Amino acid sequence: MTPDYLKRIIEDGNVGVSLGEASNGLVSIDCDGEEELNEFLRLNDNLNDSLITEGQRGGNVWVRINGDYPRSIKLKTSEKGAWGEFRASLNQTIIWGVHPSGQRYVWNEAKPLVIPFSSIRWPEGLFLPWNASPTKKKVTRQPQNTHSSDVFSRARAYVRQMPEAIQGQGGSDATFAVAKVLKHDFDLSDGQAIQIIEEYNTRCVPPWSYEELLHKLKDASNCTRALRARGALIDSRPQNNKGGTATQDRPDPAWEEILERVEQRYGAPYIVGKGNEASSLNPDFAPAIYKGRHHVMHDSARRAFYLYDDSNGLWIETTSDAMKRNLGDLIFEIGSRLGCENIAAKERTDGKLTAALNTLRGMTEGRFDDRPKGIIHCLNGMLDVATGILHPFAPSFKSRNQTPFSWEEGAVCPRFISELLRPALNEADIKAIQLYAGLALMGRNLSQMVALLTGTPGGGKSQLCIILEGLIGGANCTQLRTENLTERFELARLVGKTLLTGKDVPGNFLMTKGAHVIKSLSGGDALTTEIKGTMGSDTIDGEFAIVITSNSRLRVRLDGDTGAWRRRLIIVNYERPKPEKPIPDFARILLEEEGTGILRWAVEGAKELIALNYNFPVTQEQQARVDSLLDESNALRTFVSTQIERSEGCTLATNEITEAFFAFCEKRSWKTSSLYEVERELPDAMMEIHRTGKSNNIKRHAKDVKGYRGVKIVGLSEDGTDGTDDSDPYVNEELNY
Repeated sequence: MTPDYLKRIIEDGNVGVSLGEASNGLVSIDCDGEEELNEFLRLNDNLNDSLITEGQRGGNVWVRINGDYPRSIKLKTSEKGAWGEFRASLNQTIIWGVHPSGQRYVWNEAKPLVIPFSSIRWPEGLFLPWNASPTKKKVTRQPQNTHSSDVFSRARAYVRQMPEAIQGQGGSDATFAVAKVLKHDFDLSDGQAIQIIEEYNTRCVPPWSYEELLHKLKDASNCTRALRARGALIDSRPQNNKGGTATQDRPDPAWEEILERVEQRYGAPYIVGKGNEASSLNPDFAPAIYKGRHHVMHDSARRAFYLYDDSNGLWIETTSDAMKRNLGDLIFEIGSRLGCENIAAKERTDGKLTAALNTLRGMTEGRFDDRPKGIIHCLNGMLDVATGILHPFAPSFKSRNQTPFSWEEGAVCPRFISELLRPALNEADIKAIQLYAGLALMGRNLSQMVALLTGTPGGGKSQLCIILEGLIGGANCTQLRTENLTERFELARLVGKTLLTGKDVPGNFLMTKGAHVIKSLSGGDALTTEIKGTMGSDTIDGEFAIVITSNSRLRVRLDGDTGAWRRRLIIVNYERPKPEKPIPDFARILLEEEGTGILRWAVEGAKELIALNYNFPVTQEQQARVDSLLDESNALRTFVSTQIERSEGCTLATNEITEAFFAFCEKRSWKTSSLYEVERELPDAMMEIHRTGKSNNIKRHAKDVKGYRGVKIVGLSEDGTDGTDDSDPYVNEELNY
């Protein structure tokens, strides 16, 4: 490939990437339209941070598969409609160039994530060849079988009730028991089993590796000694004596009680036609029955349905296709119970189910931003921080965010304090971290603060950020991307999260065009969200905790709003030398060994913050860091207001001002804009602060130059000799220009 050839490709050609074996497992999921792409990314939220390319419509999600994966295949819905394509070996995807429509391909500049194929979640109703059975069996549905036939959902519900694996407490046996239930008792496929056991793995201490989970499943699949016959639980209801799940297996109140309540409000189950015979179901009836049986809510901000899971106290997002399937099963049950199977069968078309879903949406519309404050959702209950009472799970807490640790009153974290925090920070900064960790745990940034961790590379900033993410729970955190915050769909990506993090960001991270949105994200402002593939918009409250780490000197794009930034920021500066012998993966080790202790430590910070009515305390030293950052970010105006003063009869040439400005910044080790940018911004600053406009005929050496009248450098007398400086707040730093 010659330079000329490469140049022609960049200018006129397209570049395709060979996939699969040729690229070490790199594959792409091609979604034909915007609706398909949006649904896929909503199911696989982590893949929003992977490489995504888009042409005229839809797009490709690129990932590198760790392990086996199927061949390239066209993907269709169960109704045989085209959906997209899974592209792997012997296939390629265009990444650079021009789409046949004339539109250039665009991408999000991310790298492909490395994931196992089994972790990919596919939309409901999609025909997946790798899950298909070799032969098709005719299944006759029995009218008396009124519970859900979704074996996968029931297996998932069953495992949620099984005890977690804890190292040193029979953890290996507990995990193998789960594997045996999935592979032997429910006889699930490998793909289905790995999805459920990976979810179970989030409760294990410490979590198993992916390879270890596969090994457990393989052993369970080959198990010949078991209490039950293989597949014994396929047709049975899950054990559920302690509460339900986010599926139709949740225990129902008495049918007669629900039926009476629904009939009183919405009328009879049937619509009567000719001959006084029932012709169709009352359109409100099935949605109302479903609402009576389940804790269900449609979140207007996310535009998604949520079902409450009794086993862990979480409201879990559910796809529209899954909800239509649930309503279809319910209508079948209604027909069986009321003896109107023929009528019920007519109500299960896609159009009728869509109408029923829209009715249910109207009945259950709600929001999560009115949830109670001062509550932390632990593994073992809902902790009221102010009182210290651990309440049982309940839907009224409206929680979508759970820490992966249990509340233990006497838990401690000595290594976290003595080995990670104290070697790097003073006590005031450690206290600030404790308060902010507690604030983030409560899920609502009622203090309206943004935490910046800056200073020594390798000093522990990123490890601390990882610990905070682990404490809050990975599913509750997402990356803060300031460069995208003004784009149409970026804010919708944040719905349901509580902690936004920017780790090891560059110095211009807060100078991008979208950086100003951070003030709204943390300041309680109402923010408009727009979701791909949907009509209209909605709002969310900006109550996100935000943590940013950087090894560089950060500057902020102020846009004339210095006061708001001054109120928002807390800066913790890592000034001490980094450890001589850093511990690899120290954050994970601390979470495994002291996770419950770190949780208790953070709860103490939350309790203290509540006692302060969420007024976040800032020391003089911490405030001085913020002021210095803002002054540097607004360096030119800081210079013009403190180093230039009004003086009738005096003049300053533009080059004299810029030279003095750069000397001013150099003394403080401040980063500066370019000379071009300084000269461009100077006229506005001089007019705003000193009410003097730019002149083109300032005399210097008998020549006319550009400059300003009626001003001089602070500290110089009118004849140019040294004077005194009474106005410069930077003590003993006068400029002797």
